[in-house]
Amino acid sequence: MLQSMTGFGQAEAMFQDLRIVWRLKSVNHRYLDLALRLPEGMEALEATAAAMLKGLFSRGHIDGYLSLGAGAASETPLDLNTSLLHDLLALEQRLLEHVGTRGVMEMGTLMTWPGMIRERRVDVTSKARDEGFVPAVMEVLGRAAQTLKAVREEEGRGTGAVLMQLLNELRGYAAEVGQRIPEVRLLVQNRLRSRLEDWLTTRVDENRFMQELAVQYNRMDLSEELDRLLMHCGEVVKVIERGEPMGRRLDFLCQELAREANTLCSKSQDGTLSRLGVEMKVNIEKMREQVQNLE
Repeated sequence: MLQSMTGFGQAEAMFQDLRIVWRLKSVNHRYLDLALRLPEGMEALEATAAAMLKGLFSRGHIDGYLSLGAGAASETPLDLNTSLLHDLLALEQRLLEHVGTRGVMEMGTLMTWPGMIRERRVDVTSKARDEGFVPAVMEVLGRAAQTLKAVREEEGRGTGAVLMQLLNELRGYAAEVGQRIPEVRLLVQNRLRSRLEDWLTTRVDENRFMQELAVQYNRMDLSEELDRLLMHCGEVVKVIERGEPMGRRLDFLCQELAREANTLCSKSQDGTLSRLGVEMKVNIEKMREQVQNLE
């Protein structure tokens, strides 16, 4: 199934009195680029976590953040810095001895004092010694990764539908070009005969005329470009239906489609064909913008 490279996934669980939370955010990137941020003391887990993610994703920049907090999920992870509180109250007592004014330290002042309210500390080292801790952390990561994968697949389905719509439009333009070519050939033939008759004082030599006409037809022949363009369109459909991570291949095919459309425009000797060529180039550029987001 096609996947985009953007999405978000989160999962959490309780291990004893510890709350484990994994958050994963993915954005576009040429390759798979992992940036994992783990709490102090959990660095050894990075390689294992990276291996799991590499097994699920092949492209995209993925930021992963592991949060470990004390208390149940419904409780606040904040704690009171009692040591700092005692120091401030002791300082107030000393001020009272010199100034003699009570109530210097009000509750609001104490609560907003820098460092008074802090995140509840977790002894990661002691938890890591529990044989069930690392499997619990990896299980949460697995669920977060599956959520991210589901989001990327959902966006990939939408992108695939848009690509098919654009591809059908491109094929429609190609069909119009094919229908227009016989008319253009007749216009070129009449134009060439008219010019020769204007330039020459004698009757136009039919053999020479046919030779010149053959040269003009060869210069404006678009059959090879149309055949290759339709062949590339068929390959795009196969890639989309295959559903594998094929973002790079689709990007390459869009480049090939653009090359054929550019050649068509350069060989066009008719306003209608030029307009159709421009429409094809715009359509292909829209396809390429969509492809840039695919894994």
